[in-house]
Amino acid sequence: MRTFYLKLFFAFSIACTIASCKLDAPVYPSGAQSGSNGNTQPGNDGNGLPIGAASNIQVKIGNITYIFNNAATYNVLPVGTPGFANGQTTLAAEGQTAEDKGILVFPSATTGTFDLSDMEAGNFKIDLTAQAKIKVTALSETNTQGTFSCDMVDKSSNKVYTHCLGSFNINK
Repeated sequence: MRTFYLKLFFAFSIACTIASCKLDAPVYPSGAQSGSNGNTQPGNDGNGLPIGAASNIQVKIGNITYIFNNAATYNVLPVGTPGFANGQTTLAAEGQTAEDKGILVFPSATTGTFDLSDMEAGNFKIDLTAQAKIKVTALSETNTQGTFSCDMVDKSSNKVYTHCLGSFNINK
């Protein structure tokens, strides 16, 4: 009987030791975030695709790069506009059809790095629950250029595409 209690005590001790073990959280490089597939990827910091030809918005979603290069334009609300203390800039271009549009909106009328307020690219929209940044490197009366990175959602299937990269170069 004594042997039985010793074995039971030993098994109980091992079970308690194992149960009290806790795995540490994974450590990722600075600026990385965990993707839905468990891989790490860079954060959406505004760095995107190389700036392309004039009068286009391009965005890579998954393995496909979409280019919007028809009727490209932008509008800048200046600093101090009622309701837009820092101004606001809206970029737009059409794809193959007038219904196929690329649209970017950010809350500023100057160059710099900002949060994207809104973005659409054809059948995709920005995932507002994730970080989305735009880096504006040129913004004048005749041209605006820059890059962006964000997560996008397919409007039809609600599938999320993480770390989508893009750029813009629009002349007036």
